[in-house]
This record gives sequence, C-alpha cells and structure tokens, in this order.
Amino acid sequence: MIGHLRQLVGTSEASATHALGIVNCSPNEQVLMLHMMMYDLVNRNHSSHASHIGESTPGTRALVPAQASSQPVDIRKFIRKELREILMRPDLQAYGRTQARGMASLPMSPLVLMNGVIEEKDPEWKTINLPPGYVAGDSTAIESIQKLTRELLKYEKRSLTRYLLDGLEPSNEEIPVLPLDRIINLVVKHFAPRIALMPSSLAPEVRTATRVRFAYLRLQMLIDRQKVRSWAENSNHWNTIDNHLETLLDKSADYRLSFAQLVLDYDKELFNNVNTGCDIAEMEVVLPSEEEVNRDIQNRLEASIS
Repeated sequence: MIGHLRQLVGTSEASATHALGIVNCSPNEQVLMLHMMMYDLVNRNHSSHASHIGESTPGTRALVPAQASSQPVDIRKFIRKELREILMRPDLQAYGRTQARGMASLPMSPLVLMNGVIEEKDPEWKTINLPPGYVAGDSTAIESIQKLTRELLKYEKRSLTRYLLDGLEPSNEEIPVLPLDRIINLVVKHFAPRIALMPSSLAPEVRTATRVRFAYLRLQMLIDRQKVRSWAENSNHWNTIDNHLETLLDKSADYRLSFAQLVLDYDKELFNNVNTGCDIAEMEVVLPSEEEVNRDIQNRLEASIS
C-alpha cells in the first residue's frame, strides 16, 4: 500500500507512511492532511524547478491570470489589482523580500511575481502603458515601475493587516472576532473578487492551503501586537513573517503538515465565534512550538504503526 501511495503522489516512503497514519485521525484532520500533502508536493516541486519569473504552481496558476494585451490601462490600478490577487496566494515564500537571508532567490514573492506579470505582456502593451524607455531597458523607467510596485505593495499589505486584525482590539468587549472562513470570504471579496469565480481557485488543496496561510498570518499579526503592546499601525509583523516562512522552507514535509494542523487548531480555539478582542487580549498567543510539532509528528507516526 505504501508503494502504491508513493507512485500516486511521488513522495518518499516516510511521507507515504505518514499519509497512511492519518487514517487514525478525525475526518477533518484526514481532509487537512491529504490536501496539505498534495499542496506541499506541488509547491516543493515548483520551488525546485521554477526557472523564470512569474511561473506559478499548477494548483494556483489561475490566481494570477493573464490579462488581455494592447489595451490602455491605468497602470496604478492595474498593479494594485494584480498585487491584491498575488497576496491571496497561499504559496508565497515571502511578502516583502525577494531574496532569502542566504541570498537564495524567492520566486514566489509579490515583487517578483508582479514583475513577472508585467514581463509577460507583449511589447505593444508595455509601450502603451509603461514609461517611455521601459521596453528598451532604460533603468530610470524600470526603476520607476519597481518603486511604484513597492509603494503599492506596502499599501495593500496594510489593508490586508486591517482585515485580519479586525475586531481583535482589546477595546472590543462585545463583538466576537470573526472565524477564519468568514475572514477569508471578506478578504477575497475585497482583494480579488474574480478569484471566487474561478473553478481552480476552489480546488480543495488550494482552499485548505489558503485557510492555513490566513490563520497563520492572523496569528503572527496578533502575536506582534501583543508583543509591542500597541495597536498603532505598523509593519513589523511582515519582517517576522518573512523570517519565519524562510525557516519553514527548510523543514520537512511532515513538519510543515503538523505545523499547519496545529495552526488551524489554534485558530479554531481562539476565534470560536465567542471570544472578543478583549477576551483574546487576556490570553498569551503563540505559534506552535518546535516541541509541539515534533510531538505531533511522533504521535502520528506511532498511530500509523499501531
């Protein structure tokens, strides 16, 4: 059976054994683990083999669809719309930086992906919509678009932060914080309404990965606010998120799957449609620890062989 599963998903025997172990989990956990395994495999294959800017994974390709070319557009609105859809991707390796701390490229990051969207346009579209000299490689023209993209990305990230932290202010004593799926629906409706109309964006592995990523982002943002003891707007959490995502890239598939399950468990416990921002302010919110993740991996392994 392990051999058959390995052929089916193209993974290692250890990962296949881990997958078999989930039959001992609850039905909800089984769905999460299977979907996350599928998505993790697709994402790891992409990260290893993506060779040009803007390439996307099979599971999320439609999240940043190509636009019709040769039509005049408001370039500012165009970039904002594309960045919003990019920020919805659950496979981003970073949200601000384009290189890891070890100088390795991060192809699945907003600035790189946005550049890829522009570079995929034909010369006529670029001539019509971009600064003079862009097509010819003029550095000033190129830098002006890069600067605009960076500015708009900061704006959209601030907007995403507001959505994810809505209701979590300690002063909120009456209104329960929205549960995860309602937050996702609100954000997608605002940031990328056309995504909801795309069948591929509703693929189970994409939906599951999106739930994990949004739960993770909200936890990180909340932890940062509690750490600095301030609800004044800041962007510190994005650096923390980029740093932590980089560490996760080096972890095993089993580690990432267990971490994902624990993140969803934390989210469900905190944002249970009862707790208010005031209630949560009294709790010490943390990410799953290394010890917890490793214990979860061990428990699943033992369950698979018992």
